[in-house]
This record gives sequence, structure tokens and C-alpha cells, in this order.
Amino acid sequence: MEKVVGVEILQVGGEIKKVSKRRLDSVIAEIIEGRFKGLVCAFDLDGKVLYGNDRVELILKGSSFFDVIPALERGRLIEMFSEVHRDGESLRSVPCFVPLTVGKHCIRDEKVRGELLTFSKGLVLKIPEEVLLELMEMELEKLKVLLSHHPTTGLWITDETGFIVDILKGNCTRNLGWDEEEIVGKHISSLVIKLHEGPEEVYELKRLHKDGRLVRTNVVEGKVVFSNGHIYHVYLDTYFR
Repeated sequence: MEKVVGVEILQVGGEIKKVSKRRLDSVIAEIIEGRFKGLVCAFDLDGKVLYGNDRVELILKGSSFFDVIPALERGRLIEMFSEVHRDGESLRSVPCFVPLTVGKHCIRDEKVRGELLTFSKGLVLKIPEEVLLELMEMELEKLKVLLSHHPTTGLWITDETGFIVDILKGNCTRNLGWDEEEIVGKHISSLVIKLHEGPEEVYELKRLHKDGRLVRTNVVEGKVVFSNGHIYHVYLDTYFR
């Protein structure tokens, strides 16, 4: 590999490719000036996040963007990112489909349409707001962030058979004493003495505290369809003290 006027030149299969000379700050400035709405995440080829807007915060659990890509797809995507970056001077912008892990759920790539922009040290991923709005998993992550500021609120997500797949873990521990690993995978019926059996979507019942006490609870129940096409149940609790 040699350097010509500060631009890396790579010979790949007999074809010379040039890495983009654009700076990250200029790429982000263009995005902001264009009033783009949606997810914007810049990362280098090691996955380190160099810039992320508020949508990125909903999915990012660490410092690496690669962590939000499902493990089975990660190698293929990293190879694609490297190839796009190597040809950045001529490509600049590339439409793409990127699988994501949102919360505890994997979303297939055909559901996540975006665009890759190149800059000298890495890539910027843009996912339009209209795509994000179709991902119920993202909407639930936004709801979890909102509800985490309300200490007497709980949120339960179960599969169609009633087994718990996700909870609002901080508030669950605060109000019912349970830790996430003690609850996820159990049936929702294990947390009440008697399940609600009526048609009402708003009702009252008593949740089981870890210490054996019963906690009076107002419940709003609903159904959502995730990106995998499966139906999930959502229970929004208000705990009385």
C-alpha cells in the first residue's frame, strides 16, 4: 500500500481504489443541513462509534456499532463496510440493507433500508425515519426510555403464548424486587395469583413481589406485531403503593 497526497491507494484485483478524502464533520454538516430525519451513525472500520444522534442511543449498548449487528451477519457486513470504504472516493453514497439488534430482538436486513456515506476514517449509516417507524421494536425501545423516568410504572413484553421476552428491568426491580434474569423466560401467569380473563384491555390485578407480597396494579394490555411477523403482548403496569 502506498500513499499519494494523503489518500490511501489500494490495488484490489487489478483495480485501483481510492479511500474518500472527506472529513466526518463535513459529512455530518451536510446531513444536518439537509434536515434528514432518522438514525445517523458514523463509525470507523473497527466499529468504534464516532458520531451518533438520539436514534442511535436506542440501539447502541456499548461503544461498537458492530455489536448491534446480529452475530451471524456480522462478518458479512463488516466485509461489505470495508469494501465500500476502500472505494469511497468514487462511491460516496451506497444504498444498503443492514440487519440490526434492537433490544433483545433481531431485525432482518430486508426490513432495514438505509444508505452508507463514505469519509476518510469510516462510514456513516443513515436510516430514514419512515423505516424506523415501521419497526415496532424501535418504538418499544423509545417507550422503555420514556417509562424509565416514571418509577411506579412497569412494562412487560411476552410472546404469543405468554412467556416473558423483555421487561422494563429497572422499574421491575424497584417495584416488584425481581431482577431481569429471574423473570425473562417465565410465563406471565407466574407473577399473579389470578390472571385477568375478561375482554377489557384496562383492568386491575395483583402482581407477585419477590418477597411474597402482592402489589396492587393497574394494567393496560395490548398487542403488537414485530418485524418477524409474530404477535407479542404488551402489559403496561401502574403500581400502587
